[in-house]
Order: sequence, then structure tokens, then C-alpha cells
Amino acid sequence: MLSKSPNLEYLRSFHMVAEYGSISKAVTKNNITRPTLSRHIQLLEDELGLALFRRTKKGLELTEKGSKVFTYSESIFQIATDLFDDVLETKSLLSGPVKVVASGGITSIILSKIFNKISTLSLDIELHVKPVSEVSELLLNENDISIQTLQPTRTNLIARKLGEVHCGVYASKDYLNKKGTPESLADLGDHYLVGDIQTGELRDKFVNLFGPEIVNQIFHLRCDDHSVAWRMVVEGCGLGITHISHGDSEPRVSRILKELPTITYPVWLVTHEEIKDTPRIRYIYDLIAEQFNKV
Repeated sequence: MLSKSPNLEYLRSFHMVAEYGSISKAVTKNNITRPTLSRHIQLLEDELGLALFRRTKKGLELTEKGSKVFTYSESIFQIATDLFDDVLETKSLLSGPVKVVASGGITSIILSKIFNKISTLSLDIELHVKPVSEVSELLLNENDISIQTLQPTRTNLIARKLGEVHCGVYASKDYLNKKGTPESLADLGDHYLVGDIQTGELRDKFVNLFGPEIVNQIFHLRCDDHSVAWRMVVEGCGLGITHISHGDSEPRVSRILKELPTITYPVWLVTHEEIKDTPRIRYIYDLIAEQFNKV
């Protein structure tokens, strides 16, 4: 690669004069002063060590070397124009709203870590994130992307299994010092429970893992917003469930009832078939898929 290239500002001035055939026309068309153009051409000729124009009765004419430089300059500035147009087109395709629906836990624990990367990758996508207690087919119809625990069955959807989420039961250390640590499910009657298991899928999973009695437990602080429920657990309001990776990273709580089966959910990333025609949705879909297991 050459260690030196011509000054592009000088080359631009030369290109304008060569294109219009005279300095006067270049001045008129491009809002630049005559002395500036003359100086740039002289400096470019000095850089290249050759004459680019010859003066004739008809005006300026390109020398043989000048014609060669003009051909190169046309290619250079056309590439620059194409680059600018391509970047603008890509930017427009990667702009606009993208609607994502997911459970409150996945939204607050996982998506928050994934979406913080968007600020460095694209400033023109407007994300609408909807945390819910259960992702239904109706909600998917209203949104572009869903992250859900049930594998979709509709043929007009694109689905990808991202992995699994493992959950456990936690309580704050202050709460356990006051109320004691439950050793079995039978001890839960003496404790406050925080959260909710009212969705059909969650109730069925609890019944399969722990028996029908568990769903009859009274939730003293019923809350289907995971981030709020978890904050209550951390502050000592009672026992609650969260992702094990999330709970274990909080020093103010302890995991309890570890001998019980781990609550495990598959996680599916789902979108509509027309994603291939919408680059901004594909961008977010691919970002979630790529980053999910990294966070």
C-alpha cells in the first residue's frame, strides 16, 4: 500500500475544474472562490510533480496525465457517493419501532443486559418492550418478537430455542434470621410467599414438581411483576422465585429448599415469517439470539 495519497480536497477542486472545463464555471456552480481553486490545483500539481492542465485559446485542457488523474478522481468520488448512499439506506432500514414481549423475569434479568448493547450498535431503533406474566398468542400477534416458554405450533412463525432458564426459591438473610429457614414444602405454611403462580403453565409445572398442595399456598404479597416481586423478596417481605443465576448474584438473599427439583423452563425466541422483509426486526431477533446465553 502506498505511504502517500493525494490530498482529497485538492483532488476535489481539480475534479470540479476538469468537469466544468473552466475555473469560472466551477466557481459559479460550487460556491467556492477562484483563488482557492487555483491554489488547490497548483498544490495538487506540486504533490504529483506534473502539469494537469494546459491553457489554450478555448480555455483549460487536460494534459495526458491530467486526463488519467481525472479518470481516477471520477472513480474515487463515485465510490464515495455510493458509500454515502449505501450507509444512508442501511441506516433507514435499521430505524423505526420494534415491539418485543416477554415475561417480566426475562425482561428485567436478561433483556436489560442484551439491550444495553444497542446504544453502541444502532441509535435509530425504537424498542417497545412489554413485560407480561404470560405470553399469549394474542400478544404475539400484537408484537414483532416474543420470548416465551412454550414452543409455538403455528406454521407462519419462526421459532428458535435459545436454551433454558433454571429457577430457585430465595429469601433475604434478614427474613430468614427472623422467621427461620424452611426445610421442606410442609414448612411453607409458616412463611410469607411473594409473587404469583396464576398462569396455567406455571401452575401445571408446580403441580408436576411439588404436588397439588403447593398451588393452594397463600401468596401474602401477590404480584405478577417479577422485578417488583423480587425487590420485595430482597427487602425481606417473604420467599420468592427467580432465576438461579440472578438470585445467586444477590448477596442479600440466600437460596433455600435446594433439595427440591429445580424449576426449569425452555426459552423460545419467536417472530413472524415476514421478518425477512424487515431488517430492523431481524437485527433485534439476531441480537437476542446471539447474546441470550452470554448474559
